[in-house]
Amino acid sequence: MHKKILILLSSVILIGLSYYFYRQSLLGSVYLGLPTVPCQDDTRPIMQNFSLTINITIAGKPYPIESTIGHDYGKCLHTIYVTNASGTVYIRANDTNTYTLGQFFDVWRKTFTTNQIGEYQSQQNAKILVNGKEVTTLRDTPLLPHEDIKVIYP
Repeated sequence: MHKKILILLSSVILIGLSYYFYRQSLLGSVYLGLPTVPCQDDTRPIMQNFSLTINITIAGKPYPIESTIGHDYGKCLHTIYVTNASGTVYIRANDTNTYTLGQFFDVWRKTFTTNQIGEYQSQQNAKILVNGKEVTTLRDTPLLPHEDIKVIYP
């Protein structure tokens, strides 16, 4: 009985510490979390295959999107990826899950909070526009076919 309680307590502590460090990594100036998006599996059918656009502006200037997002060379191509720095983002998935803007930044390994993107920190909150309309969903903003998402930090 004591052994089961010890195992349960250890598991709860491990889960709690993992969650704490994950949340801390999102707040740090360098992203330390793990991607939350699976790799594509060529042995399974593709259930989703579409693109959308994400553009980021910081203090009135375009913030470059790296052309290697989603490419873990030698390991996998993630479900969310880009092929160049144009801002076109591709979703190619073996499932029907709805992926989010937060997961895009996780795959990019960039911190993304209300007041921070990568190393840039702002005193004001970011503005997210989806097809020209402001939303307040930040990390939970869904990535849907043919959408135009703008992330603006003042």
